[in-house]
Amino acid sequence: IREEVLGSNNPDTATSLNNLGMVLESLGNPEAARACYERALAIREEALGPNHPDTAQSLYNLGTLLQAMGDYEAARPLLERALAIQETSLGEVHPDTAGSLEFKVRDLSLPGGVSEDRFARRRSALEAVNYYFAQRDKSDNVGAMDTFYDRAYSMISSPHARDAFDLEKED
Repeated sequence: IREEVLGSNNPDTATSLNNLGMVLESLGNPEAARACYERALAIREEALGPNHPDTAQSLYNLGTLLQAMGDYEAARPLLERALAIQETSLGEVHPDTAGSLEFKVRDLSLPGGVSEDRFARRRSALEAVNYYFAQRDKSDNVGAMDTFYDRAYSMISSPHARDAFDLEKED
């Protein structure tokens, strides 16, 4: 209704799109939520400017959705931009800014003691193991493995080994 009455580029239309995105995200439809958040962001940037607090809210919503979807590389610049806008427009002590600082450090930074190089090596190892398992599962030659190879495969395919390669459990 807002879009029909106010137009497709009105900030109130962006608010409705933002709210719809939140509902869609809650209902487990991240792709539809993403489309709403992206459209709301485009409207707000055009109508309110790139440094408006409402634009920061759209950046934050889209960034947290992308983070939840596992797209950290796309999420990070959006969240950093939202934080910069909030710091400039609201100040560093405002509750919204303080919450963004906490989010940035806790959710987008590597855990202490884990360098970017170490993270990349672990991710590469995980991808290699996952690729191997996918290829092995497709193969009909499983029965042709000798006893030692079969034992080795059983060890690396165990839940304990998978836990060892799980980056989310990295301290």
